[in-house]
Amino acid sequence: MKYHIRTTIRQAAERRGLDTAYKLQTRVGLSPATASRLYRDDQRRMDFAQLERLMEELSKLPEKRPLKCTLTELLRVEERPDGT
Repeated sequence: MKYHIRTTIRQAAERRGLDTAYKLQTRVGLSPATASRLYRDDQRRMDFAQLERLMEELSKLPEKRPLKCTLTELLRVEERPDGT
């Protein structure tokens, strides 16, 4: 079996009211291109500092009742059949 890691950042952001890549960009301090790729699940690589910053900022939202953001909320590991 091969494994594929998918990001679920868009879903985590939308649960907290960040319903566009632009809102994610401005809240977390990402470049427009990076925010767009993350929002579309088109990111090829990511560093731990970026994941940490995403978790910190998303954990602050919504301000009235913050929801702690975890790594398992941002990433999903899927099994793929061999050869795909």
